[in-house]
Amino acid sequence: MLVSNFTLGFVDYYEFDTGWTSGYELQVTNLADVEITFDLEWRITRHYFGGEAPGVPVTTSLATMLNRTWYKDLRGYYSHDGMLIGPNQSYKFHLQPWIYEGRKWTPYVDGYAVLRVPVVRSSHSPYALVPQSKTAIPVLLNAVRTERWIKRYSPPPDLVTTSQSSFPLASGKALNEIPAETEPYQHPIRVREYIDAVKRGTIAPAQGILGRPEEDRVQALLDLLNQLTRDEADLDALNGMLKAAGSVVRVVGSN
Repeated sequence: MLVSNFTLGFVDYYEFDTGWTSGYELQVTNLADVEITFDLEWRITRHYFGGEAPGVPVTTSLATMLNRTWYKDLRGYYSHDGMLIGPNQSYKFHLQPWIYEGRKWTPYVDGYAVLRVPVVRSSHSPYALVPQSKTAIPVLLNAVRTERWIKRYSPPPDLVTTSQSSFPLASGKALNEIPAETEPYQHPIRVREYIDAVKRGTIAPAQGILGRPEEDRVQALLDLLNQLTRDEADLDALNGMLKAAGSVVRVVGSN
C-alpha cells in the first residue's frame, strides 16, 4: 500500500546562523481487534549529497543524514521500520534528517512510504512465515510534514520554531484497509555489486549476503549463484562471504 510521498532536507545552522530541517511522520492506528505487526518501507527516489567526499556510498550518506541502515535493490534505496501495534492503539513512524555540523550545502532526498501487513514467523513448529490475518486490516493514517527553524544567537539560547502540515495520502482518505501479505516481500537485487565491492575491498565479506534483511537472503544467494562466471576472483569473493558467515559450504567452479 503506497502511503504518501515526502521530501526531506536541512540547512546546517552552525554554518549559516539560521537553519532549517524538514521531516516526515506517519501515525498509524490499528482498528483491528487483534495486535498487528506493521512494516513501513521507506523508498528513496531522488537524492543529493553534493558536499560529500568522492566515492562515499549513497547508503552511507543516507545513514548519516537519516540515522538508519539503508539497502539497495534494483528499484533503488530502501529501509524498513517494523512495529507491533495493539488493537485501537497508535504508533508514529518518523523519518527525520539530522542537522550535522560542517555542511555548507543543503542535502535532500525525495521518496515515498509503503505500509504493509507482512507475514510473520509462526510460534509453532516448523515456524514458517504465515499471514497475520485472513481479512484486510482497517487502519487510520495521518501523514505529516514536520518543519523546524533554528536561529542561532550569541549568547544562547537559540530561537527554535516548529510547524506541521498534512501530506496527502495515496488513497485520499484517512481510513484504509490493508490486505495481509501471504508471502515474504522480495527485493530484487544485483548481487554482482556485492561481489565486486568485496573484490575491491570496499566492504567486508560479511556485509554481502549477511547485510540483507533476513527475508531477502535466499533470493540473494540464488541471484548471486546465477550471476557467477568461472572467474576465480568471483569464486574467492563468494567463498569469503560464506566463510565470514561461518558456513561450511564452499563453491567450486566447473569446467
